[in-house]
Amino acid sequence: HGDSSNRWEIYQVAWRGLAEYLWLGIGYYNFGYYFEAHKVPPFLDRRIIFVHNDYLEFALETGLLGLGLFLLLIAAVYGQLFKFRQQAMARQCLPLILSAAAITSMLAHALVDYPFYIPVLMAVFGAYLGIINQQLIDMGATHWQLPKISAQHFLGLRSSFIGNALAIGLVAWLSLPALALGAANYSSYRLLIGDAQHALFWSGVARTLQPLTASYYWKEGIIWRDQGVAQNRPELLDKGNAVFSQGFEVNPLEVNSLLEKIALHRQYGSMLKQPASHQDIMAWINYVKSRQPNSDEAQIEYVHCLDFVGEHAKAIEQAKILRDRRPQSKPVQKLLESVSHE
Repeated sequence: HGDSSNRWEIYQVAWRGLAEYLWLGIGYYNFGYYFEAHKVPPFLDRRIIFVHNDYLEFALETGLLGLGLFLLLIAAVYGQLFKFRQQAMARQCLPLILSAAAITSMLAHALVDYPFYIPVLMAVFGAYLGIINQQLIDMGATHWQLPKISAQHFLGLRSSFIGNALAIGLVAWLSLPALALGAANYSSYRLLIGDAQHALFWSGVARTLQPLTASYYWKEGIIWRDQGVAQNRPELLDKGNAVFSQGFEVNPLEVNSLLEKIALHRQYGSMLKQPASHQDIMAWINYVKSRQPNSDEAQIEYVHCLDFVGEHAKAIEQAKILRDRRPQSKPVQKLLESVSHE
């Protein structure tokens, strides 16, 4: 969004959210879901994921505690840089000087954009911090050291083996998001070529690696649902229903899983072991609308739910309102025809 004048509206929404979730925030990477429920013009028809100010987004998503820890880290780095500035210039220590200039540029850019939400740039920033840290240590900066392990065997293992194992474990842990994304993408590929069994397996791998990522539950639930419908197997539909429920529990701000669960109960409730009541379905869809009041998908499902529970007149009324708002939309036109029973 190159028009910076529109960013003030985004900033204002973030400030209001910060006042509501001051200390602990709304959860990392949740601004996009929060903004869906608090959209303002000119963004009513657009999806916004980032605040375009990383400090404000850190504050909203992790609270003042999270932002404070980040700023404390940055202050510590610049404190040491200031302390050793004359020594660095005298030695013409280019790795240190260039790395300091690079992180300064990224920190300044974060005032108007989101470099710290781009994985590659985060890795680069971490690498620059590592270079700065090592250069400062070489100049005599005090630093915390891990307790030295004797070269003798420790629990039957050499210290070098233990160190390598810890390093590999740390790298593996940091790689979990990338591994989960790779598993999810491979799942999509297997599904594309008609291999639903392996698609479900790799989707489960993605969920296991990143159990707090709601989108993985949503994707897997859709596979279970589609297989249940195609094979006319109620037990598969129940699995899809369970996965949708888990996805919503993982992150109530992300309502895609709940939206699919509503459609599942509405369309195939007779095949489920415990079909939802009309009251439950309307409670769910009203929650979805509260989180995504400007979403066409939410509004369309809301109309379907009204028609499903017997409120036909209101369903037609809402469908006409949606048609007036989206006169060129074929799905909306079909929706009006379906609820009008024409």
